[in-house]
Amino acid sequence: VHLHYRLCRLSDMPELLGLSTGLYPMTFAAFVAGIKTCPKHFPVTSFQILRDVARDSLVMQNTLGFCAHRYIVAGVLLPDGRTLYIRADYYITPIPRTSSRLGVILAYDYETITRDSELIAHLAISQFAVTTTYGGPTLDALAFLLDVADARVAASPFGVVGRNCYWLADVLFCCMARGFDVHWLAGCQIPATPLRRYLLGDAGALEMSIACTMPPNKILRRAIWWGETALRGLQVLVTLYSPNRSLMHDDEVADWIRAWEAAIVGRSKQPTGFGA
Repeated sequence: VHLHYRLCRLSDMPELLGLSTGLYPMTFAAFVAGIKTCPKHFPVTSFQILRDVARDSLVMQNTLGFCAHRYIVAGVLLPDGRTLYIRADYYITPIPRTSSRLGVILAYDYETITRDSELIAHLAISQFAVTTTYGGPTLDALAFLLDVADARVAASPFGVVGRNCYWLADVLFCCMARGFDVHWLAGCQIPATPLRRYLLGDAGALEMSIACTMPPNKILRRAIWWGETALRGLQVLVTLYSPNRSLMHDDEVADWIRAWEAAIVGRSKQPTGFGA
């Protein structure tokens, strides 16, 4: 994976995040621990899936350019008016000096952490929603979602056709989209049609993902959908009696959201803004 985190230092991050020291990129666990020590209700104003198309990317090299590493970038509005960008990756190899493949990179400069990348999907909260009574996604909620991801990845090893960067990016994006669908619907969606259909419940996670990445060819998209559905169905069957069994795409998203909401409610003892 082509990373540019050397241009960012944890010492550059605001102390109010509680993340001014430690290894960088940091693991999901370290990031979540820092946020949990002092919860921050800063608004998450954008959420994206991108793909790293740099020529020296390991994924691009190993697949002769056929596949590209995917990752998530969230934009968080800070009290001083700046936007902090949080990049979440599922690496092929563990982060140095750790056993985790899940890493977080922080930067104020969007270009720094998205260099040589292409946008796949983008959701943004409307400015009006942020400046009025806000019940949308927050930094706290994002941290709890990454905590769910960390637990799920720890229980299931990396797999070329299973749990990998494609899988993690899609599940995180779908959870954030469905968890706060009303807020995203009032904002910006790119590409608009597949994302709006997903937010409205008119399309499933797999259909949305394919529509965001494949050419507008109905036959091609349907063929890929059937192939992906068959492969996931086989994985579900093979792992049926495993404690870490696979689930169909939409079932998995729903399962993560249940765990995510339970974690937030358990922490705050208050209802979440999910689906509201």
